[in-house]
Amino acid sequence: MQQRIVNNCELLGKSWQLLKQNFKWDSSEISLGAAAIYTTLGLEPDIAKMTECRQILKSSEGLFSEFRGMAEIIVLCKMALTANPQQYLENLKITRDALSAGKLFSTEYQLLAALSICDNAAGEEAVRYAEKTLECYKKMKQAHPFLTAGEDYPFAALLALSPRSTEIVMDDVEQCFTLLKQYFGSNDPVQTLSHVLALSDAPAASKTAACTNLFEVLKKNGQKFGQSYDLTALGCMALTGADPQMLTELFITADEHLKAQKGFSGLLGVSTMTRRLLAAHVVTTTLAPGNLVCSSVAINQIVQILNISQTDTSIALM
Repeated sequence: MQQRIVNNCELLGKSWQLLKQNFKWDSSEISLGAAAIYTTLGLEPDIAKMTECRQILKSSEGLFSEFRGMAEIIVLCKMALTANPQQYLENLKITRDALSAGKLFSTEYQLLAALSICDNAAGEEAVRYAEKTLECYKKMKQAHPFLTAGEDYPFAALLALSPRSTEIVMDDVEQCFTLLKQYFGSNDPVQTLSHVLALSDAPAASKTAACTNLFEVLKKNGQKFGQSYDLTALGCMALTGADPQMLTELFITADEHLKAQKGFSGLLGVSTMTRRLLAAHVVTTTLAPGNLVCSSVAINQIVQILNISQTDTSIALM
């Protein structure tokens, strides 16, 4: 298992460098999220097909379209992984439009939500999932009006993909949140962690206990997680059901191996939080290969961390 972790770390690093070399104008951090998609599937990026997909995207969407914005390289990855990129793009646009619900503008977070839906459905089925996503988001907003914002759309989409009804899955979210806030406090990352845990239909008490137990084992091994956006990574690992000590050892291996690779540490590297998110992603996807939910969670959090970082930089420059 340790060797598989190392292999996936190397695949992630190699895929990231390939994407950065060939798509130089895209965000380095978002390219890392795109590399995570390929790592989940055990593949290297198909640069030639992605380049073809970029031409399809350019001919279809204007320069200021959100499809050509921060998440463009994620869209290209998803298109390149399909047999018919043009059809995938059309389906993605229909799903995005359903999520925007008649509003003139949609957001990058709604696009990320649409991407998750299109991993699992197309056509009318995708539209139904989009409608369920809006129902989930509405219930999030009603329960936590000050914690819920646009960045929760992607998690609403992942929850909407559950075969459980909106009422049941959102009740699960609230049960998880109630239990988690007793341990971590009540804040936005804890709400997001409750969304991640609700992706499993296991009882809320057992899921939250697995999460807090893993937190304690990691802390005892010198790997204390903060109470910020890295908490979602904790939830993804806990949902594998693996032994907490084994998860901790695998996480340490992944984090140390990533840290030794170009771009994952140092002043010019990604943040420690982002690296730890990806280390946890490697662990999760090694134990559950092919599960695109893991990469979706990682991408959502990378985008959120990047947006927060850009906002903080803008404020500092004012």
